[in-house]
Amino acid sequence: MNPLQHIEQTYNFQYPKLYHQLYEDGMLNMGAKYPYHSYCPMEYKNGDRLPNKEWLEQEYPKLKENPPLFLYVDWFQVLTPSQLAKEFEFLNQHLTQYPQNRKVFFAPFARAVVDDYMVYCFCYDKEKPTQEPSVVFIREDGEVDILSRNLQNFIFYQLIKRLVAHFHDISFICYGDFYENLRQTLRTHCPYLTEEQAEVLEDIYKREIKEYTRKLTSGGCYTFLTLLHEGEKETLLNKYNPLPKETILLKTL
Repeated sequence: MNPLQHIEQTYNFQYPKLYHQLYEDGMLNMGAKYPYHSYCPMEYKNGDRLPNKEWLEQEYPKLKENPPLFLYVDWFQVLTPSQLAKEFEFLNQHLTQYPQNRKVFFAPFARAVVDDYMVYCFCYDKEKPTQEPSVVFIREDGEVDILSRNLQNFIFYQLIKRLVAHFHDISFICYGDFYENLRQTLRTHCPYLTEEQAEVLEDIYKREIKEYTRKLTSGGCYTFLTLLHEGEKETLLNKYNPLPKETILLKTL
């Protein structure tokens, strides 16, 4: 019995088949001494956070040739089996105090690497146990964002919105050869996408980087990099990551 099967048996649910496939293919393995790598592998200009040099020197060279799940997505960390147990305890003991939450079951699988509590979960409808779970993002302030109808669409969502729609020169994807990082990421993630989703990403990942500057309501401005055209992110996500028309109202802490 592997760790995922043990968790399934303990909490009486089933992970999506695609998640099991990711596990069997080694896509959930970030190597030994797994750090908060997605803070960026170099020091921030303001010195806010430091990289895990040991991981970058010893583990990253082995991983970059076959990037595991969302290796280059900033602020994302796959949870290890031991971490999963702690998240299950918190989510499904504390959140069921709200009546509307008793209709669903949260199965955490990753978290945002920030100081606040933010976790990615599979969300199961207990009244429709055979229905594939949606992917949600639970914030510390109590809000639940429904990100995708299923895991496959969530992978596309991440590889568009969190990887190339809005990034900076200190983003992890820019560490080393930007286009080689994209090429290797697409190669290892392709088996978990539809053929059309993969073709869309292949086209986008070949584009030249564009720089945009946006004005802030405060009077300042900020600059970011992207591979997408104006308004293209929304168009792509509406087509390849359509959200369920009917969603369950959730309430967290």
